[in-house]
Order: sequence, then structure tokens, then C-alpha cells
Amino acid sequence: MSPKEDLIIFSSFGREDDLGGGDLYISRKDDNGKWSQSKNMGALINSDKLDYSPFIDWENRNFYFTSERKTNHDRELKSVYSLKQIANSPLNGFGNIFKIGLDEIEKLD
Repeated sequence: MSPKEDLIIFSSFGREDDLGGGDLYISRKDDNGKWSQSKNMGALINSDKLDYSPFIDWENRNFYFTSERKTNHDRELKSVYSLKQIANSPLNGFGNIFKIGLDEIEKLD
């Protein structure tokens, strides 16, 4: 929720327009105090995995969110060490934090 209480970003699961796993949605309040219908934030933010925990750093104008998106590792797991390497790498599917400029979010209208 924005400090002015005129914008909200939230996660939701199972909607007709989701990209899969759970997506982030945005809604804005108009000058009459009525909320717009929530809108999927699209492929810029959402993936086919779970996307959640939105946070806006208003001072630095950054939008952060968590996603369980991952890359496909074609490596064969031959040891615990190789499993640890994959588990500790970015885009491991365990919930990485992403950042995007708030200007990009404002273009979603």
C-alpha cells in the first residue's frame, strides 16, 4: 500500500489471468476514492512460478518482489557438492529477490 493509500500491489493465486503459480496484481484508487479493478502486472514482473512479497522503497523509487522462478540446470547431479552449487546459485527456485525501478511500474497503467 502506498503512503497516500492510493495504490496497492498484492499477490494472488488461481485467477483466470495469472501466468502460473501466483502473480502480483496492482490496483489504484481514483479521485473519487474508488479502487480500479486489479490488473495482473504482466510478464515484466510475473513468471510461471510463484511471485510474491511486493515491497516499494518510495524514497529510492524501487520495487522489490520475491519469485521462485528458476533456470534449468542441465548438469547431472553426481555429488552433494554439485547439489549445493545449484541450491546456492541465483535463480535456484527458492525465492530470490528482484528489483525494478518504480518508473517501470508506473508505465503499467
